[in-house]
Formats: sequence, C-alpha cells, structure tokens
Amino acid sequence: MGLSILYCDIFLGAETTPLQDVWDRTPTALRPDVIVLDETQLSQEPFWQTEPVITNGASIPLVVEVVSTNWQDDYARKVEEYAFLGIPEYWIVDFRALGCISFIGKPKQPTFTVCTLVGDRYQQQQYRLGEPIASPTLPHFYGRSQAGINADFTD
Repeated sequence: MGLSILYCDIFLGAETTPLQDVWDRTPTALRPDVIVLDETQLSQEPFWQTEPVITNGASIPLVVEVVSTNWQDDYARKVEEYAFLGIPEYWIVDFRALGCISFIGKPKQPTFTVCTLVGDRYQQQQYRLGEPIASPTLPHFYGRSQAGINADFTD
C-alpha cells in the first residue's frame, strides 16, 4: 500500500455513499486536519482526477483531528461519520485538554486518542503525556504524547 498525506475533503452523502439516506441529512464535507490516503485506491474515487475529494472510506486508512473549541465534533460527530465510512483508524489529538471529562477523563489533561475500527465502531485507546503511542495503521510510527507530537518513522 502506497501512503500519502495530502490535503483533501472527505465528502459524505455523494451518490456513492449512502449516508444521506441513513441519517436523513444533506451531504456533508469533512476536512480533517491530516488525512492519509492509500494511493492504490484513488483510481476508485469518482472525483479524484478533477477535485481533491474522497468519497470511499477504503481510500483512507487514517484521519487525524487536532481538537479545538469545537471539540464536540471531534469526539462525537466525526467518530460516527468516520466509522460509517469504514476508515480503519482515527486519531484525536487534544493537547489543550478541551474535551469534556467523559471523553478525556478526570482530571482533564492532554490526551492523544487512537480509535481503531472494530466492526462498525471504534475502540479507543487513550495516551497521556510521555506515553508511547501505538498505531495499527502505521506500525513503524513511533511517537510520544508531548506538548506536540514528537514522532519518528523507523525502518
């Protein structure tokens, strides 16, 4: 699998994605802070040749959201939408501890959450400051939860 980190939108509700029928809402465009694409799947994307738009979850092994004041979106809405698309891994990076205590625990502290898709739901593993972070999608990634991500890719 060839992986790339690019800027693009994930479009939910396109004709190729039945989200609009399931949730009875208008199509939604998501713009993750980081998206990792499987280059081998891009030929299956109907808009990719003309627009940076992804509609097929198989093209996306990993998305990352850095939590800001709209933390509810990152911890709730996007967890459901990314799982619905079948994205295998979703990282929630909350270094300012903005999420509520039901998501990041008490006392509130910076948290790095790796959500791994099992069936149609994410299992979440939280990491605190100084703990090594493990990623099933990027097994050679080595990072520690710090004031920023100190990361390295090993051979």
